[in-house]
Amino acid sequence: MESKSDKAEKIVFEGTLKDDMNCVVTDPAAVAYLSEKRYGMMSEHGILLEPLEALYLLRRGNLILKDAKGSTVEFKQLLIEIARKDPDIWVKLELYTDLRKRGFYVRTGFSEGIVFLVDQKKGEKFKKYLVYGFTEGKRVGFSEFEEVFRRAIESGREPLIAVIDKESNITYYSVSKME
Repeated sequence: MESKSDKAEKIVFEGTLKDDMNCVVTDPAAVAYLSEKRYGMMSEHGILLEPLEALYLLRRGNLILKDAKGSTVEFKQLLIEIARKDPDIWVKLELYTDLRKRGFYVRTGFSEGIVFLVDQKKGEKFKKYLVYGFTEGKRVGFSEFEEVFRRAIESGREPLIAVIDKESNITYYSVSKME
């Protein structure tokens, strides 16, 4: 879980951008840090960061990203490249950033759309959420909400609806079963 001490213990590490926009971090100290903070997935080469995680860490100044030729990849450059395939990347980044700032562990790459698996450590236990992001003004049908709730129930997670407005302000709605 991130805390105010994260800002004090700022660690900077290097990663390599892959053709699929994922990033590999191999430095043992960085791998330990990322693993402790629950970023990425362990691979045979180190930690594999999803494009959204790489963007977040690049924007925070933790990640120095290099391409296959060894040239530095800047935040804006990576954002533009990812946006070609994922037009919702900015909204996803804003939601991801907000969840991380609130102390949640966030898993990406789970599903199409703006969907995250989110855990919050409460003492020895974890509170588990399935967060669905919707942009303000977008029409959402009943079937989409039904899918949100069905998937949350099937995965044993509490559904959270995040509405992101045009100024990137985020409002969360918790949904629970009436008894």
